[in-house]
Amino acid sequence: MLIEQYEIVKESIFLFDNLEEKIKGRLVKIIKGANAAYQWDLNYYCRLDYEAGVYYPSAPFGDSIAEAEHKLMAYVKRFENAVQVEPNTFY
Repeated sequence: MLIEQYEIVKESIFLFDNLEEKIKGRLVKIIKGANAAYQWDLNYYCRLDYEAGVYYPSAPFGDSIAEAEHKLMAYVKRFENAVQVEPNTFY
């Protein structure tokens, strides 16, 4: 029985002069699964200087592609000041 299905809508690659890692972000349409229509994820997450640890977003969802992309880009902006990055093992 199929329990989840996603369709990749958009994938982007981000390069920062302060990081060696290539950051990849993706937006997916949820065909079957969670209640939201769209979800975003990244291949890395990061920590800013004033944070105790790497921040993992608790609600990477959106009711529209625009909302999900806005949330993705808000997180991506954090990499400009990242002091630590950690791979997302679920990407």
